[in-house]
Amino acid sequence: VFVYKDVERGTRLALLFALWHRLSAVSYRAGLAEYLVGLGKLVAEANGIDEVPHIQKDMVDLIAFAEIQKLCAKMAAYECTKDDGTGIAIPNAIYTNIGKLYSNENYLNVMRSLIDIGGGLIVTAPSGDDYANEELRRDIGKYLRGAIPGEERFKLFLLLREAISLLGGEESVIHIHAEGSIRASLIELYRTYNFDEPKRIIGKLLSQIK
Repeated sequence: VFVYKDVERGTRLALLFALWHRLSAVSYRAGLAEYLVGLGKLVAEANGIDEVPHIQKDMVDLIAFAEIQKLCAKMAAYECTKDDGTGIAIPNAIYTNIGKLYSNENYLNVMRSLIDIGGGLIVTAPSGDDYANEELRRDIGKYLRGAIPGEERFKLFLLLREAISLLGGEESVIHIHAEGSIRASLIELYRTYNFDEPKRIIGKLLSQIK
């Protein structure tokens, strides 16, 4: 209502809303990513493969996914600007959009890494109904034993199956479209980036060419 027919202020309002919304995305996704790091590490240990080189590569992919998002969220807050009229701190648009874009483009790679760590047992492990059956529960404890007791390994794989299937399926859409699409982040990052200093550096080099 307050910006009705005011194109300039309406545009600023929309961009400011999107900026805060994207910062919230990077922040909560960093928390989810840390959960996935913990889950991946425990599953790798339970499978007895946490020292295998390609599994360590998968784990580093998970770590990078979590830490880059945390870094961008923190830097967006640290490098904020203060609105003169209200005193409200406004997130840094560059770090916010880089974090959001990185999150958009790498979530499915993280799912691939988790699938590699878990293996086929993500699908073939017994279900919750199987575990509820006391007779089958004894078999689960016996035959699903790895580097940890079978019942503990079963519970880990319940969490992993959820993270990759139901939650993972929903999040694969959310990580691409929620809080702004990939294209929206690209447009805003390109629009707000300050090219002056990089161009100055190249200009200085060009001036040395005789």
